[in-house]
Amino acid sequence: MNFKLPYPWIEKGRKCTAYIEKYGVVKAYDAEIVECSIVTDNDLQWCMCKLSDGSLYWIHHSALEPIYTIEEIMQYADKTIIEEHWVDFNGDERGLYLKKFCGEYFRIDKYSGGRKMEKIKI
Repeated sequence: MNFKLPYPWIEKGRKCTAYIEKYGVVKAYDAEIVECSIVTDNDLQWCMCKLSDGSLYWIHHSALEPIYTIEEIMQYADKTIIEEHWVDFNGDERGLYLKKFCGEYFRIDKYSGGRKMEKIKI
């Protein structure tokens, strides 16, 4: 993450959810940040995003919600709230973590071969 910016997750290549109003209806789109324009004096931060349908839009940072990677959450999250380890019936080691990151909670299930992540409400 780029911690030099006022919004550290806003960076080129970041996957995010973009909320765009069309004809009075707000829709959520999967998007990727292509370019950012930073004007810190007036707290203006606009990002050009490529939406899942291939179109490009300039979107204000307040209409973007980052999609964090598991690696970011594991590295930058507040202290682990729950940490469990066990061995399943195949002898594979598994782990379950509940982490607080940017004011939200994520459940991360770590197993041999990968990780799953789910945002949860507490």
